[in-house]
Amino acid sequence: MTKRYLSRRAFLAGSAVSMTLAHMGSVAHASSAKKEPQWDEVFDVIVIGSGLAGMCAALSARKNGCKNVVVIEKMSYLGGNSAIATGDFGAVGSMLTKKQGVKDSPEAFAADISAACGGLNHQDLTLTVARNSGRAIDFLIENGAKFNEKTILLGGHSAPRVHQGVESFGTSVMIPLWESFGKKYGGEIRTRVKFDNFVMNEKGEVCGITVRERYDFITGSKNEDKENTGGVPRRYGARYGVILATGGYSRDLPFRSAEAPLQGEEMATRCHVGNTAGALRAALAIGARSVHTTLGRYGFYIASEDLKMGMVIDPKTSRRFINEGMPRTDLAVNMLLYMQKHRCIPLGIYDKTAMDSFFDLKRRERLLFSGALRPYDSLEELAQKEGLDLAVLKESLDRYNRDIEAGVDKEFGKNIADAKAVPLTKPPFAACTIEPDLSYTQGGVLINTKGEALSALDDEPIPGLYVAGEASAGVFGVTRLTACSLPDCASFGIITGEQVAERARTMKA
Repeated sequence: MTKRYLSRRAFLAGSAVSMTLAHMGSVAHASSAKKEPQWDEVFDVIVIGSGLAGMCAALSARKNGCKNVVVIEKMSYLGGNSAIATGDFGAVGSMLTKKQGVKDSPEAFAADISAACGGLNHQDLTLTVARNSGRAIDFLIENGAKFNEKTILLGGHSAPRVHQGVESFGTSVMIPLWESFGKKYGGEIRTRVKFDNFVMNEKGEVCGITVRERYDFITGSKNEDKENTGGVPRRYGARYGVILATGGYSRDLPFRSAEAPLQGEEMATRCHVGNTAGALRAALAIGARSVHTTLGRYGFYIASEDLKMGMVIDPKTSRRFINEGMPRTDLAVNMLLYMQKHRCIPLGIYDKTAMDSFFDLKRRERLLFSGALRPYDSLEELAQKEGLDLAVLKESLDRYNRDIEAGVDKEFGKNIADAKAVPLTKPPFAACTIEPDLSYTQGGVLINTKGEALSALDDEPIPGLYVAGEASAGVFGVTRLTACSLPDCASFGIITGEQVAERARTMKA
């Protein structure tokens, strides 16, 4: 049998990381075992997913004594959402925040997260992330990740605790993690290996998985997990545990629309194309408990804190149609319902003063560079280039500006002070497409504070199965606070690696 493993230098290709690994072998597979399972290969620990959660789990397991750790990835390149993330990472008590003298606490961070959750988050899980977030940043830096020296304050956070990668997250953080796993720890990453099912022994423990090697993902499929039957079946044994770190299911149209019909075919998403629900379905098939699968976090090209500073119009009518200052989820839902009825994609209008006041100037520069935020020297030029009715646009803007100056939005009731809205009068003016997209799925496998998957039958841990990152559920609720998905991934990645190592020591004793 011949294999090619992770190269010494990983590199980004566009928005994803390109890697080539090949695997050979052919043995029929099954999803369960009544007798002692027969394996094609056996590992100490199997990590499913090569994003931040998966790599932190793999590194943590190796650091804590597990020797034969393999990471499998169904795509031909690594990283999932982590490779294309903007990289905002909230953390308390890291070396960087201590150096700056930031006054903060895990309890304050957890309270900020909970404020956005509508009472649906599991407080113990939220606090676990907050308490481990600082050491998670330090863990990443220890493994080569690079962050800006100065942390920033973002909307919803009560302290300047948000860390940002020096470059994009994939470049600054993920590549160093992959290299550390390969060089420092001699770890193995296999791409084009599709996880199918868990294998359980007679004790009800997860003892391995079935996979398909040489798997070619079908980009553009509406039900990839079901339609794609390619690849070579194999059976991998896991002596001490399997860590599920496969991310969310934003791209899985059948699954997400069955859970929340509003997230149907017209629901946009910029998440990684591999975000399907196959791994979650496999966990449910062995009795794992899922929660929050009807919930989704909606995002916009522009940060929601910045979005509310401007005026949003229907480009077909050139008229304002909504309160831009609503909470993120309410704004997205009302906008989606309007879009379905009127068949339009909303447009945000901003001026120089508003753009200079954006919370996230780094994101503003990315929007300008990509053309998502389009500046014009005059309102007349904006109307001409964007195909708007200039007279109607001026009428809408004049009314908006009068209300802003008066301090009362008579038309739609925007809280002007909260939105930090100003009259839009100073050129250059800019237009930005305001289309809600599904940026995160809160649902997944319910875990405990050790990252153990819980059974739907008795709420007890399923032995041998750990879950980290967006594949898990419970840390968040109605929505997720900005800059909190990455600390969730890293914190529970580290924790699950530690726990599977502890299980190994117990089993060896």
